[in-house]
Order: sequence, then C-alpha cells, then structure tokens
Amino acid sequence: MRFVIKFFGKNTGFTLIEFVIVSIIIAIISSALITYFKSPTENTLDLAVKKVAYDLGYARQRALNTSRTHRVYINTPDRLRIGFANYTIIQNPDDLTNFDINISKKYPGVSFFKNYSVRFDPLGRNLYKNVTSILLLHSGKSKRIRIISDTGSINVQ
Repeated sequence: MRFVIKFFGKNTGFTLIEFVIVSIIIAIISSALITYFKSPTENTLDLAVKKVAYDLGYARQRALNTSRTHRVYINTPDRLRIGFANYTIIQNPDDLTNFDINISKKYPGVSFFKNYSVRFDPLGRNLYKNVTSILLLHSGKSKRIRIISDTGSINVQ
C-alpha cells in the first residue's frame, strides 16, 4: 500500500511502513518534550535547592580545607553570601566575583523562608545547632535542605 501525494504534477509518496516509523519517532520526541516541560515550577525549585545545597557544601569544604570557620549568610527573600571571620566574603569559584548570590535572579520566583546563618567549623560541623534546615519557596511549593549539626552533612529533602 502506498500513500500518494501530488506535488507539482508529480506523484510522490511513501509506504505505510515509512509512515508508521515516522509517526512513532514523532510520538517519542513529543512525549519526551512533554515530560521535560511538564512542570517548570518544580524544575526551577529543584535547581535552586541543588544550587544552594552545592554552595553550602562548598562553604563546608572551604572550612575543612582552610581550617577556618566559614559562614553562610542567607537573607530573605533571596540573598546568599559565604564568608569567614567577621563577614569577609570569599570569592565565588564559578565567576571569580564575591560570593554574593541573588537566587531569584537565576531562579525567578524562588525565595528563602527566613533569614538563616550557618557556620561550619574547621571540622565541617555546623556550629549553630538551632539551624538544622533551610527552606526555599516557589509558587506555593517548598523544598528543604537539611544540615546535620554533628557531622555538617547536607541533604536535600
């Protein structure tokens, strides 16, 4: 069986098998795109949480490597700074500027729930026992980053 298309007076066409194969390829591509673009809100929040968790881990690692206490300052709605001593901001390895990030600039609509300060000692532990998690918000949804005080490990929940 052959599907025939008249194109400028010429009969051109393709077989049923070619038609089915092309249809299957289009279906696979469209389902992948639908899955990818399904919920940009969740993607934005997930990416922001991963970035903040990565930055917390970077501050912890710097404290371990330099044997100096490092602090992460989080100010609502969307500012994250990393420094040591008395608010001396360190250099961001991503772009070699001061480590002062506006989260909502890179991830629109994402904000912190409240002001937080996390202090990692030279052993990588969180010295502020009352700050055990950081909450990020976006469009009514929230994600939490948990910091275990005794070990300083950072987990996304």
